[in-house]
Amino acid sequence: LPMGQVVCKAKRLGGGFGGKEERSIFITVTAALAAHLTGRAVSILIERDVDMSITGQRHSFQFDYKAGCNKDGKLVFLDAMLYSNAGWSLDLSQAVMDRALFHSDNCYHWPAQRVRGTLCKTNQPSHTAFRGFGGPQGMMLTEFVMKHLAAKSGIHIDELRTRNWYKDGIRTHFGQVMEGFHVPRIFDSMQDNCDIAQRKKNIVAFNAVNKWKKRGLCQLPT
Repeated sequence: LPMGQVVCKAKRLGGGFGGKEERSIFITVTAALAAHLTGRAVSILIERDVDMSITGQRHSFQFDYKAGCNKDGKLVFLDAMLYSNAGWSLDLSQAVMDRALFHSDNCYHWPAQRVRGTLCKTNQPSHTAFRGFGGPQGMMLTEFVMKHLAAKSGIHIDELRTRNWYKDGIRTHFGQVMEGFHVPRIFDSMQDNCDIAQRKKNIVAFNAVNKWKKRGLCQLPT
């Protein structure tokens, strides 16, 4: 049909980022085809479980990495491979992988860093963009690595973080010069504002006298 004979109207979708940016194509094309073949108005109502099974979700990732730090807890290198479950078609998977690679340093300066990504075609629905657009997956890699290095080196992970913050003027692994980097100041002020040290002591005391119920505390910079 000529484009002039096609009129599309959509109700308000809500947050139109990612999932609703691409996934609505399935429903609209199906309705349009049925309407064209029957010459009648068509309404499609998909139950939630069916919708979840036929439309893509956030990309799951798998990581392979090698990383190192010295005895003083200064990061030395990160060499990582990121594998993304793209589903059966490309969709927005390439852009999601781009951002995962960009965010694979999180808040830390790696003097030597190499990150690569591969999109894996699978028999799942075509996965698409969600809030964060690959950023959370890239930062998840970094925090797995930091936790691993902390365990191997015996340095507390928060101490490992503070020793390796970016500083203004440092260039990222993708070439951006860091400017206005306020994470260290915010992280330090949070220790006092949230009484982190006392809360950690309270957690240790609570866990010592409770066998089945445990508490914990995590600070995660992004």
